[in-house]
Amino acid sequence: MAQDRLKKMQEDPVSYEFFKFVVNHRIGPTKFTNLMYASENAWVDQIKLYLLTGANINDQDTEGKTALIFAVIKNQIESVKELVKQKDINLELYDKHYLTALMYACFFGYKEVAQILIEHNANYNYIDDEGYTPFLSIVMRGHINMLDMFIEKGVDIHKKINTGQNAISLASTNGHIEMVEKLIKLGVKVETNCDLLYNVIVSHDRKKSEKS
Repeated sequence: MAQDRLKKMQEDPVSYEFFKFVVNHRIGPTKFTNLMYASENAWVDQIKLYLLTGANINDQDTEGKTALIFAVIKNQIESVKELVKQKDINLELYDKHYLTALMYACFFGYKEVAQILIEHNANYNYIDDEGYTPFLSIVMRGHINMLDMFIEKGVDIHKKINTGQNAISLASTNGHIEMVEKLIKLGVKVETNCDLLYNVIVSHDRKKSEKS
């Protein structure tokens, strides 16, 4: 469909040149592009058309976000699939928060998106400016359903962020006791404050008792 629309536009050179100008025009205070807008709204045909008419897939807005990052933040799986198959895409671009597309997928717990990115060779060992990796991001957020995909990749489960906290410390600080239990079984050392960990476990057990 995108190819057909392109051929039709090319029949009118003036309209075609104007459309190419619009494709690369930047909008709003953060100067995002039409490709970014189409990506976050899952307008896949528009994405294809913009790319066919010269849109730069790696353009970043003033905050450093790319079309891919916008798609990931909105969990737009079809947009992500279309973007990652483009040969020129750079999966390792990061925004002003030093977050890549994969880091956002991990932060929000978008497992399918994360899997797609990793399948297309996104760096699952990336380290941001605070020392977080994709693995530590899912641990901190408690996305236990995403844990195995990183364990299978052989990531460093003993990695610490810049403040010295390891995975168990991050999980317990944020109240994710099931994550703590899983990490202990995996061999991660308990280095967090014992009182804090005790309180997290007690709180977790109390909630389980209330549900039963």
